[in-house]
Amino acid sequence: MPLPVQLASTGASTCELQEYRMTELVVRFPIPLADTDLVTLLKVLAADPSLDQATSGDVLATRMRDGITVKVGSGTFFIRYPVLLPLIAA
Repeated sequence: MPLPVQLASTGASTCELQEYRMTELVVRFPIPLADTDLVTLLKVLAADPSLDQATSGDVLATRMRDGITVKVGSGTFFIRYPVLLPLIAA
């Protein structure tokens, strides 16, 4: 069974967060950043407790009590901390 949230590269400067329920892909959230840049952004925010937000281009990552919210335009994608750690450690 895959992790509930996965990161997939969709091009040289784009990626998407994918949410799975059991083995079914239920959400694809496109992000205008390379997957490595998104991981770096999430690592910076997760590693520095004094930061509430971090941005890269059109992507805003915000620290919440239970995880990090990634916002692009009018869309948001929430990643809980237990899911975030394996995502950025890989």
